[in-house]
Amino acid sequence: GCVMRHGHKLPRFRGGAKRREALLKNLATALVKHERITTTLAKAKAMKRYGDKIITVGKKGDWRSRLKAESWMREPSLVDKLFGPLALRYQDRPGGYTRVLRIPNRKGDNSPMAIIECVDNGLPSLLPARGADPGREAAKTEKRNQLKGSDVPQRTDIPVEGTPV
Repeated sequence: GCVMRHGHKLPRFRGGAKRREALLKNLATALVKHERITTTLAKAKAMKRYGDKIITVGKKGDWRSRLKAESWMREPSLVDKLFGPLALRYQDRPGGYTRVLRIPNRKGDNSPMAIIECVDNGLPSLLPARGADPGREAAKTEKRNQLKGSDVPQRTDIPVEGTPV
């Protein structure tokens, strides 16, 4: 018969709910620790939801939130980082604390890979600069100038409208 997927929005990652939960806890610990990690695209997308929830809990700052964060983090020292520097950094941001950037596929099995990072993390940016690529724009301008020059031979065998043939 037809099976409805109520409550099954996250991928399984080759295991049940407990294995997925353990995977997300490990990724969350690494994300809070390093603020930028490389993983597969599916794991990064699942981790984005989880990571945003963790940072939101860190922003609340009450003892119940702290207990919840301690159950999610593998290293107790990272709970202090979550409730200290990260909570201060994102106190004015209403959401969207993490970003997923695609990178080239993995060599061995061609899996789509991604980098998930905390926004405003102070690490060197991986995003391309805003606006057009200056090298590419310079090449286009140079090509245009070459085509505009008088050294380009003009075709005379094509009749121009309005002139007798």
